Amino acid sequence: MNSRTTFFSVRRSSTFSTSSATLIKDAFADLSNQMAQMRERMQKLEVELRRLAATAAATGPSAFLVEAINEREKQLFELSMHKMKQKLIL
Repeated sequence: MNSRTTFFSVRRSSTFSTSSATLIKDAFADLSNQMAQMRERMQKLEVELRRLAATAAATGPSAFLVEAINEREKQLFELSMHKMKQKLIL
């Protein structure tokens, strides 16, 4: 019996209580909500970045616009990394 077979045989013999199943279901629902919120925030950041870039193109760059663009790009990068980590965990 290899380790994979052993894992599955042990898994088949263990039973989950209703409360354990509920906890797992709630955890996945919470994770799903978090992912949806991240997607929504990422979409908003992308819209803001397009608007800021359009303003910079129309008026010329300013320290304020450059700072705002850099901050949105940083937030978008951080959310992308967090999202990728979540996908790796699942």
